[in-house]
Amino acid sequence: YQRRVHGAVYILYLTVRVSSLTVKALSGNLRIKIVRGKALKDMDAVGKSDPYCYVTYPGGPYRTPTIQGTSEPCWNYEFSCKVQLDWLRQYPVHSYKKLLLTVYDDDFGRDDIVGKGEIILNKLTMGEWQYLTVPLKPKGEVEIHALAENFGL
Repeated sequence: YQRRVHGAVYILYLTVRVSSLTVKALSGNLRIKIVRGKALKDMDAVGKSDPYCYVTYPGGPYRTPTIQGTSEPCWNYEFSCKVQLDWLRQYPVHSYKKLLLTVYDDDFGRDDIVGKGEIILNKLTMGEWQYLTVPLKPKGEVEIHALAENFGL
């Protein structure tokens, strides 16, 4: 706002002070079905693996059953977990942004890592089942079905 008085220019500044603004996070459910693995790296000497998928996420971890002697396991393992959503930006808050997948070869003693992948949760469409293929490094992929629901939006 400007005002002229006797040839001089006075500039008035408006200062807005926000004392405390609390942004409430909404929560909902994330339903995940780990369907199967494809073209997984063979880890055993006889050319096959005994794979299982280990999912790292707050509220977890989650682990599929081990499927013996295959590089194409069919797990059909489903679980649900709570997710917090940033109300202003409508994406999962910082600690909830990724669902990490690690496929292991179940061995006596220490299990070997077959491959790793991740799902970026803010790419999911709320209220709709998403059918995803998660690439694993160094080789293979995992087929996942995911549903983000009950966020009250």
